[in-house]
Amino acid sequence: MSNENLTHNAPLFLKVFLSLLMIFLFLELTARFFVVPSDNIFISEPTLGWKFIPEKAGTFYNGHFWRQYKFNREGFLDNEYTIEKKSTRVATIGDSFIEGLSVHQNETMQSVLEEKLNAHTEVNRSYEVINFGVGSYGTLQEYLALREYGLKYKPDFVLLGFYMNDYDDNFYAFTKYKERPYANFSSGTLKINPPTSPLNTPPFALFVSEYFKSAVLLRQIFLKITSPEKTVAGFDFGKYMSPYHKNYTNLNDEAWNTTLNIITEIKTISEANNATLIVVIIPNSFELYNEDYNALLKELEFYNFSIDDIDLNKPRAVLTTFLMDNNISFVNVYELCKNNIAEKCYYDFPKDVHWNNFGNSLVAENLTDFILTHK
Repeated sequence: MSNENLTHNAPLFLKVFLSLLMIFLFLELTARFFVVPSDNIFISEPTLGWKFIPEKAGTFYNGHFWRQYKFNREGFLDNEYTIEKKSTRVATIGDSFIEGLSVHQNETMQSVLEEKLNAHTEVNRSYEVINFGVGSYGTLQEYLALREYGLKYKPDFVLLGFYMNDYDDNFYAFTKYKERPYANFSSGTLKINPPTSPLNTPPFALFVSEYFKSAVLLRQIFLKITSPEKTVAGFDFGKYMSPYHKNYTNLNDEAWNTTLNIITEIKTISEANNATLIVVIIPNSFELYNEDYNALLKELEFYNFSIDDIDLNKPRAVLTTFLMDNNISFVNVYELCKNNIAEKCYYDFPKDVHWNNFGNSLVAENLTDFILTHK
């Protein structure tokens, strides 16, 4: 191109550049006006698959309010703790129920439990409740979080939160997240396999999502448009219903076998390190509340499921039978919430499946009584 043509086209190039700049500034200002936060809070972890970005602080919209967060140096939603032990310690492992982003920091099960334990304790005795929960973890990842991070803090109690979709998360054929490690058992031995698709976010993408809110906004819009496998509720519905099938297939049985063997491994390493395992059985809210059950019926109809093929008591029955047969202590949140049915323990299904502040407090209160009687 000659110098004359470049000179002639310069105003056009400038107009295009300024137009694109104006569009970008409009999107960026719009995103910042609506306080679109960075949606990148996870980082790849070779053993666990992923965890939170260590020492990252920010704001998270959990569907109800903007929640401030600060991850510690280990990459968990909690304070910093010394390895040196000066108190009775409780390590909590689990998924988003245990993680705690669905409520304010002082309303998490761990915060309430620690406060209640220390309010009841005698002189010269204190408690620390340490959080190793991460969203979307399955029981295998929770076992690994305990093994790789939790045990060095020498806990006296290990609380395992078991939500019903963990059954799917633990079985490679069922889980949709191939970024997680998976387990199989051979001759009674746990074999842990690395992720088949490790979480790999390019550094440039991390930088853009952290500092350019317009990129986050466009990504969230794109995902909503291009995710037909998700329901109107915002999650994979089939994933949630698999453990409730009335008639299990061989794959269902294998998924449960994998899951129950992982729980056995958690018990084994807990007891080997002088800790007592307590399993917190976390049901879905549609097992408890009529309005959520009716919402479930709509979801079933939307996805051509039949309520006649569903047994809402089945996964709880499988798990409680196993725990009792293996002398593992547990808290059945279904019974806790049922006995306090006047006040709801959960947000509203299907918008948010998590405990609200009352649910977190109720579970913490029950755990307080258990731990104080087993100290």
